[in-house]
Amino acid sequence: MYTIRVEEPFDLNTLATDGRVIDLGQQVAGTLRSGDPLVTDGRRGQAWAFDGVAGQRVVIDLEAEDFDAYLYLVGPGLPEPLEDDDGGDSLNSQIETTLPGTGTYRIVASSLSEGTGAYTLRVTRR
Repeated sequence: MYTIRVEEPFDLNTLATDGRVIDLGQQVAGTLRSGDPLVTDGRRGQAWAFDGVAGQRVVIDLEAEDFDAYLYLVGPGLPEPLEDDDGGDSLNSQIETTLPGTGTYRIVASSLSEGTGAYTLRVTRR
C-alpha cells in the first residue's frame, strides 16, 4: 500500500524576511539554520527584502563555505523565480539581471541540498 500526496508549490513571494533588508551596493552576512523554512526539495531558505526599480541592472552574489549555495530572486514582473546554483565562483551562486518591475523583491539565500551555515550576500549594480 502507498499514499500519494499532492501539495501546492511553496510561493517564495510569501517567505518572511524577518527584518532582513539589503540595499544596492550592500553586503550582508547571514546564517542558514536547520530551523529555517523549507522552500523546495528539502532546501532551507532565508529571504532578504530588496527595493528595486524597473530597468535597474543588478548582480546578486551568494557565497558560502559551509554549503553549496543556491539563490532565488522573486518579485514584481517576474512570473517565475530566477534561480542559480553555481553561477558564481566554485559552489557559489550569482544572478545577473535587469529588474522588470519596481517594488520589493525577495532574494532567497538557500542551499542546493540540506546544507546550513554562514553565508555572505551582496547586491551590486551591473
